[in-house]
Amino acid sequence: MIEFRISAHGFRQRMQHRYVEVSEFQIVAEQIEGPTRAWIHRQTIVANDDGTCTLTDHVQFEPPGGMMGFVLTADRIRESLEEGMAFRYEALRQICGT
Repeated sequence: MIEFRISAHGFRQRMQHRYVEVSEFQIVAEQIEGPTRAWIHRQTIVANDDGTCTLTDHVQFEPPGGMMGFVLTADRIRESLEEGMAFRYEALRQICGT
């Protein structure tokens, strides 16, 4: 299990995820506590013939309900994910040197 806190759109949220699957080429985590009704994050690594690899993130979620759902809409969550993943991938590129 991993616990973290995020700040998004003026809200601070505590989240807990548990790892459902961890293998050499895939990690799957699901939310057990957090603002969304459901959240599954699948990270897959594929080895390429040229010696590189491709990391793919796939996130399935259901936006929160109630008043929070008016602020954290599906579109806003997607936008935040795209920005966060772009930052993460750039950091990985710098670390790996490619």
